[in-house]
This record gives sequence, structure tokens and C-alpha cells, in this order.
Amino acid sequence: MHTRVSFRSVVGFVVLVVLAAACTSETASPTTTASASSSPTQAATPTPSPMMDDGTYNLVGELTVKGVDPSPTGSVAKAGGSLTGKATLGTTWQATWTITFHGMTGPVESAMISHPRGDGFSPMLLCAPCESGQPLVTTFPSRAVAEQFLSQALDGKAIVVLTTKQNPGGEIGGKVEATRV
Repeated sequence: MHTRVSFRSVVGFVVLVVLAAACTSETASPTTTASASSSPTQAATPTPSPMMDDGTYNLVGELTVKGVDPSPTGSVAKAGGSLTGKATLGTTWQATWTITFHGMTGPVESAMISHPRGDGFSPMLLCAPCESGQPLVTTFPSRAVAEQFLSQALDGKAIVVLTTKQNPGGEIGGKVEATRV
């Protein structure tokens, strides 16, 4: 017997796993780590990278119902939002974000940025739950992960998706674009 698995159910499962992991942390904080793959034995001092120069990058994104697939359900005609932020490469590997949104079918359960990792996409949880205008900070576990994200954002391939209970696969979303300051 073959079982069909929809894209929405896979994304919903990933959201639940990410949310469950976020709920098991001992303290709640608006600071997140982009990946759990960092090791406490890694050197704290960044190593020079052949890919990208040290510097600051502006991040922007327009969030619409057209930015998610499959299409969201419910009263989403007025749903929308934006993302603004900055990412730095140098002695730290951080990004600061502000996500604003309106017209959603309910509370925003999570906001995630996806970027290529190997052959697939690995989501970075920005907040869960989320409030419009909430300041967020992401500390990347390594320069390589930060560069991978920025490289995709510079190419217009990074995306942000906001989820709700009614639309666990995404209610609004869009590209995150980066420009060097």
C-alpha cells in the first residue's frame, strides 16, 4: 500500500518539530541560534573566509500570501507584512530582524527563514510564537552558516515564511534579499 504525503503535511511536521525543540529550552529569549549543529569544542574566534568579506548587509523582504506554496486558506486577502534587518560578518556572525505583519487568520505561531544546506533547505527559526514588530536576534553557529545564508539572500533565494494554526505550511512569505552596506 502506498501512502501519499503532501508538501503541507511535511512542512507542518517540520514546524511542529522546530516548535517542540524551541519549547524544551530552559529559558525563553528573543535570541536564537540558527543551527543546533555547532559544537562546544569549536574555536570561538572566526577564521578568515575565502567567500565573503567582513561587513554589514541590509536585509529586506515583502511578505504576501503569494509568497507561500501551497496557497493559504481562510480570510487571507488582507494578510501581509515585511522583514527588515541587518547581518554582520566579522568577529561575530549575527543577524537582527524585525518582522511586521497584519491581517492574519490568527496568531503567528512561527517565522522561519529557509536557506540551502547541502541538497535541501534547512529552516532557521526566528520566533515562535511571534508578535508583529518584535525585535529578533539570530546568532549563526559558524561563519560558514552565516555566509551560506547571506549568499542565498544576495542571490534572492532565501525565503521567510510565517505560519498560523490555520496555515501551518505558511500564511504569508517572501524572498529575503541582502545588499552590502
